[in-house]
Amino acid sequence: DPAQDIEACAGDEIRLQVTFDAVSVLWSTGDTSNTIVVRDPGEYWFTATNEEGCSMEDTISVVVKVPVGGGLPIPNVFSPNGDGHNDVFRVEAGEVSAFSMEVFDRWGLKVFESGSMDHAWNGELDNAGKVVPEGTYFYVIKYRDECTDVEFVRTGHVTLLR
Repeated sequence: DPAQDIEACAGDEIRLQVTFDAVSVLWSTGDTSNTIVVRDPGEYWFTATNEEGCSMEDTISVVVKVPVGGGLPIPNVFSPNGDGHNDVFRVEAGEVSAFSMEVFDRWGLKVFESGSMDHAWNGELDNAGKVVPEGTYFYVIKYRDECTDVEFVRTGHVTLLR
């Protein structure tokens, strides 16, 4: 069986292991044990031989996730006019384990909520077909950094232009 690629957080010890019983192993790092510990992203390969003399080669890709922290990029304007540019209010980030977004009008009425970064606001009341007017809307975004498990709350405003 081929070895699985690995995603880990920065600073994690990452254990790479030969996927079958081997009597001799050579890793791209020069190590000769069945299991090695790495901390850096990249591709690690090994050649291993079992008791019967059968050899196997494999490569394991290690991807290190970058913590999002409090620096989640949030747009400050969008224009849901169907031109294919900035048509939705969307927050995009990679390493987030929990996410919620609420959007309110200037009177405090909730016009949109989402539990996923994939569910963007299109400028309609709860994305249900009733268009809301141009103007400034206020958001509360909560998310949890996947690597640090720290929850962040961001508040601010976004301008809707048609």
